[in-house]
Amino acid sequence: MKKVVGYVRISQESQSDFNDNGQKEQIAEYCNRNNYDLIDVFVDEGKSDFNKESWQRFEEYLKANHTDIDFFVVTKYNRISRNHKELFSFIQKLAEQYKIQVISLEDPVEDLTKFEYL
Repeated sequence: MKKVVGYVRISQESQSDFNDNGQKEQIAEYCNRNNYDLIDVFVDEGKSDFNKESWQRFEEYLKANHTDIDFFVVTKYNRISRNHKELFSFIQKLAEQYKIQVISLEDPVEDLTKFEYL
C-alpha cells in the first residue's frame, strides 16, 4: 500500500476554503479513494514560507522516514509556498533526493519536476 504524508497550511479565517479541517478531510478522502495509507498530516498556521514550526518538524520527519513515504499530498500547491521558485525547488528535492511525488488535489500537473525556472 502506498504511504502518504499530508501537509495543511491554514490561511486567514476569512478564507474558509483553506481551513485545517477542510484540507485534512480532502487529503483523507483522496487517500481513502485510492487505497493509500495516510501516515501523518502536518499543519501550519498562516505563514507561507519554509520557516514554519510544523514545516521544520516535517523536514526532520522526512530525513528519518523518507523511505516510508511515496506521496506528499496538499490541496493546492500554494499551501506549500506562494514563492514559485521555492515551491519548484522543494518538489524537485522530494523527487530527486527522496523519490517522493508531490500531489496537489486541486492543481493537478503530471510532473512538476520537468519544469525549469530561472
